[in-house]
Amino acid sequence: SCSSIMFLIDYKTALLSYFVIGALIAYLSFRDADVNWGTSTSAFAYVSTLHSLLKLQGTPDHVKTFRPQVLCLSGDPKLRQSLVTLASATTKNSSLLVCANIIDSCVTTDHDPSTMDINLPFLQPKIPQFSDVRSWLKSNRVKAFYVPLFASNFRSGVASLLQTTGLGKIKPNVIFLGYKENWRDAHPSDVEDYGTVIRDTFDFDCGVCILRWRNRQIVGSGEEENLNRKTGRSETVLSMMAGGETEDNIFQGKQPKGTIDVWWLYDDGGFTILLPHLLSLNWRWQNCKIRVFLSGSRSSEKEDTKSMLELLKKFRVDVKFVQMLPELKGRPSRDEWRQFREMQNEYLEEDSQESMENFGSSVFIPRSLLYNSKIIKESKRQVRVGETVRKYSNEASLVVINIPLPKFKQHSYYQYMCLLESLSRDLPPTLLMRGNQESVLTFYS
Repeated sequence: SCSSIMFLIDYKTALLSYFVIGALIAYLSFRDADVNWGTSTSAFAYVSTLHSLLKLQGTPDHVKTFRPQVLCLSGDPKLRQSLVTLASATTKNSSLLVCANIIDSCVTTDHDPSTMDINLPFLQPKIPQFSDVRSWLKSNRVKAFYVPLFASNFRSGVASLLQTTGLGKIKPNVIFLGYKENWRDAHPSDVEDYGTVIRDTFDFDCGVCILRWRNRQIVGSGEEENLNRKTGRSETVLSMMAGGETEDNIFQGKQPKGTIDVWWLYDDGGFTILLPHLLSLNWRWQNCKIRVFLSGSRSSEKEDTKSMLELLKKFRVDVKFVQMLPELKGRPSRDEWRQFREMQNEYLEEDSQESMENFGSSVFIPRSLLYNSKIIKESKRQVRVGETVRKYSNEASLVVINIPLPKFKQHSYYQYMCLLESLSRDLPPTLLMRGNQESVLTFYS
């Protein structure tokens, strides 16, 4: 109506006005100025998110609303794609996922030659830029936050992340990390750091998931193996930075028809069965059915199997079958036990002068531990479990195994790594995990 009145009053002036306005619009479009004028929508989204976080903080926790909120120790995500993809499949893009990169505190990001350590020239280009990481996460449809952290060693970096990551109720309750494949050749201080991280995670009331697969390395690489001895720096932190070439993502596409084998050996609140169930709901794992293996007695094997099937049905967990294995309570074979003993003998405390001078009894294995009946019984159980897993789950798509709690006052760091090695060696992709004893399953809908 206004335009009509303009033409009725003076059509020449109206035409000139339209011409000038059109020219200005064309000029601005041609220049395509990169200007962010801001929107009320983004301001409203910020205020709404803030109020929701504050409101959620006062809401009591309940088992029905439990969600795995993951802190993934991935380093540069594109260098450890399998770990990030598995963590993303667990959160289903509907709960918190933080990809953390622990960076050596002596390495600077400005690439200034005057501040660059001559011992670490190969690490300078390994520090990823925020924009590159965000671009990779977006292109791979991973809804996650990226958090770089400078730290002097692996343990202090993880401890800082566990204490500071998140806001209110939106904070991690489980960490994903890679299995330290090079632990047998690593510096003792790094083995101690790795074991302590597992223990500290439980102390912070978080669950632990350690991903390992055949002939793969997620934490630890060859380029920096001897660097720790020369510089006194954390080998694990350096290895997270010097990840080498981008790895093949074995979990990228839809997994072929197979099984997810769950070895539920300890009561950890149900997290060991919940996580495989969440994975099976993801499109990548739809062709993989869940099989559950438990320890049982021969006298009540059928009754226990039936009871467990009914229990899982109440939990609304779809499983292919449940199998009780009385043989888990048996003794390991001579060959398996001999291999475990030989592995222990490589890290005896009294055989290493370095351990006596610098580390003490908590890192290396005291000789007295080899004759402790309680420790021997526990070790034989774990060796037997590993032997049985290799017997039944050698062709599984993914193997999920409960791990024992680290008890470094009774054991040692190398003893615990020997147990993990015995549990997980020569297997398909394996997730060594344990919850934080918090109940995460309920009958009630």
